[in-house]
Amino acid sequence: GYRSVSTSALAPRAATALEDIGFSTAQDLVLLERTHSATDNFVEVLPSLRGRWPGSRFPSQPVVTEILQLDCAAFGDQRQMDQITFREALCATEQSRIFVSYVDKLMVGFVIVGVSDTHGFIQRLAVHPDCRNSGKGRQLVQTALAWIHAKGSVSTVVNTEASNLVALRVYENFGFAPMNYRLSVLEMTLS
Repeated sequence: GYRSVSTSALAPRAATALEDIGFSTAQDLVLLERTHSATDNFVEVLPSLRGRWPGSRFPSQPVVTEILQLDCAAFGDQRQMDQITFREALCATEQSRIFVSYVDKLMVGFVIVGVSDTHGFIQRLAVHPDCRNSGKGRQLVQTALAWIHAKGSVSTVVNTEASNLVALRVYENFGFAPMNYRLSVLEMTLS
């Protein structure tokens, strides 16, 4: 019953192999990296969501639903996370955290961050369209970097669409620089 299939972000070799059998590029992603230094002075300015049980990475189901609704508003039906991709984002690294931004008790932004070994990752950053250009994205990135730096990471990596100039500008303002490596999300229409 499916009409199409999409991949996760793929390295060039895997993307080329799938393009050879009929997949096409749906998203061209830029990888950016920021090296941390001892003089970094980021402050966590937003609250962290913790799991329901001690040691759990997963917030309660009503909070997950709120996050997924915000993600859909930010990314649209085609690029939104579902329960599975949300869980995968939280489990992709050894440690992870979700930071959120609220306006009048309404969640308007979130960032999922993780740390593995000595590297940090911004897994997902979403800001409601009504709150873009309000500084919410900047607060989320600042809080993410503070948490990652406190974990002893030497660098942080993030990817975003090459065409997302707003996100690129936010990351570049925090010292992220493009890496010499791209990722692609591919899709294929099924007959």
